[in-house]
Amino acid sequence: ITYYGAGVNRSAAAATTLHPDINGVGLAMQGFCNLSGTSYGDTPLHIIAYDDPTKGGALPAYTSSLDDFVDGEVGGGRLTVPIIHGGTEYALMQSSGTRNDFARTVDHGADLVIAHHPHVVHGIATYDAGNGPVYVVGSLGNFVFDQERFEVFRSYLAVVDVVDGANGPAVEAVNLVPIRIDDYAPRLMAGEALDKMGRHVAHMSTQEALAEDPGSNYGSAVVYAAGGRLRVAMDESQVSTTDLVDQRSVALSGGSTGPVALDPYAGNDALAALHSDVAASCQVGRDLLNIGDFEDPDVDETFLEGDVWEQSEYHYVQSSETRNGNGAGVLLRKSSSSGRTSMYLLEEVEVTPGSTVTFQGWSKLANAGDFEVSIRLRKTSGSTYSYTDEHLDTGVNHDWQSFTINKTIPSNVDTVQIYLRQYPPSSGEGMVFLDDISIIQWDGQQLAVDAGGVTLPTPNAWDFVRCSAPGNSLDLDLT
Repeated sequence: ITYYGAGVNRSAAAATTLHPDINGVGLAMQGFCNLSGTSYGDTPLHIIAYDDPTKGGALPAYTSSLDDFVDGEVGGGRLTVPIIHGGTEYALMQSSGTRNDFARTVDHGADLVIAHHPHVVHGIATYDAGNGPVYVVGSLGNFVFDQERFEVFRSYLAVVDVVDGANGPAVEAVNLVPIRIDDYAPRLMAGEALDKMGRHVAHMSTQEALAEDPGSNYGSAVVYAAGGRLRVAMDESQVSTTDLVDQRSVALSGGSTGPVALDPYAGNDALAALHSDVAASCQVGRDLLNIGDFEDPDVDETFLEGDVWEQSEYHYVQSSETRNGNGAGVLLRKSSSSGRTSMYLLEEVEVTPGSTVTFQGWSKLANAGDFEVSIRLRKTSGSTYSYTDEHLDTGVNHDWQSFTINKTIPSNVDTVQIYLRQYPPSSGEGMVFLDDISIIQWDGQQLAVDAGGVTLPTPNAWDFVRCSAPGNSLDLDLT
């Protein structure tokens, strides 16, 4: 097996640089690890390699190691690519220390930077050291390691086209191949799932740049879905955009619109501006779940397997009754049943401590017993913070109706789970159908919207907007 970035000691690890030649174009690739502590287990072992005393391990991402690699390769006629293992697990943006490592390698002449370790997908950044922007891939995701958080199921492969230009090898194009872990194996994404992944990576790319200080050399790449892949451009000047105005008249209840779904017309749509007929205070939000429609997001030999939901013969994903698309959940109970049945997310969904989150979904009842929605909050330490029943529907029979639960996440909670339950009906068999479940995390910024409008950085993946205003209705223009 070809390897790099590790050895029986630090000197041996530094000597593992790969120098492949592909169709006459030379590359230089070396791996680094900025985790210099100890590994997991009963007998902690240092992760990195040492020369004195001799110990095998990974090549540390010390500035001296990074400089030695890049300085030794620049000018040698090869595309120089440091690959850095570092950052904070499950964080959706790279740590400041790792971003400093990225910047340092580009300052010294690296042509492309790839990183991993957080187990979740990051956006694509750019960094310009003065010779033109360089792509920086903050985290490829998780690939095949099954863990207890929903975010780790999404990853991508980076496909890089390299040409031998006038000044040596250069990156011509970057494309991403989205994948999703299903049954402990990576599966390709297609259709709407691929579009959602594109909006997610595009959003994270924009957020990476917004988190930087003004005047930083960091920028954001533009990511969009096309041709079964995610295309990457250096900036919006390299892509074509068209403005479309969606005019809505939204009812106000208690001075609030509640969540208003944006419903993108196309997979690459972003919310660029908001206008209202009267002064309103608005927030934008993202659906953190993205699989609450019970559709099948990957390409494999099975259909509507609903593998992220706990299923049994009494609660499962089916296709006979849906609100949208091909799939929806169903809960089955008989009057003779001994207790409730519960369908719930097998993995936790990561939320920002202190944020406001709305749990929203649709249910249809047919001779049903009580339908209940419960929310479980987990502390950053992994223990349960609270486990509360938030919604109870005793309607017995009704067509598709929405339910909405608003919660403020405590400061020491960073994951949530949702549980959907039916209790035995008074007679016969009861059915509760479920579709379009969303976990909406609202951005903390309140937007002052009026006829003059406000603009938002694009591309983004805002899925919902909610506004507070006087009166009985609000005219909103979504651009």
